[in-house]
This record gives sequence, C-alpha cells and structure tokens, in this order.
Amino acid sequence: MEPGLIQGPVVALERAPLQLKFLIQGSQTPLNPVKAFQQGLRGEGKADQLYEVAGMRCSECGYLELYAITKTRQ
Repeated sequence: MEPGLIQGPVVALERAPLQLKFLIQGSQTPLNPVKAFQQGLRGEGKADQLYEVAGMRCSECGYLELYAITKTRQ
C-alpha cells in the first residue's frame, strides 16, 4: 500500500461524471540549486504519480471499492 491524496475536479458541472484521481507524491527537490542539480544527476528524484480512480459497488450490500486503474501524465 502506498499513501497518497485524492484529487477531485475544480468545477463539477451538473450531470457530468465525477472524475477522481489518486496522487502519490514524489520526492521534494532541495531548495539549494547545487543540491537539486546533484539530485537530478544521481537520479534520486521521484516524480509524482497520478492515477485515475474507478469504483465498483455491490448491488446487494452497498459495499464500495475504489481502484487506481490508469497512470496518467501530469
């Protein structure tokens, strides 16, 4: 399991399906430009990962499961 954040749309229009995204944050870049450059050269920086979220619901009991299905580009 990976910790992450749920992102929703900025503006939800009526009757438009709500599209949720799951964000796994990458590593922070150091504020010092020399250290940031060194981090990039070593390949230590990890980019943010953004996934589309889909859900399935049991019609008998109402149990809801959410899945991160597709990695999207930012």
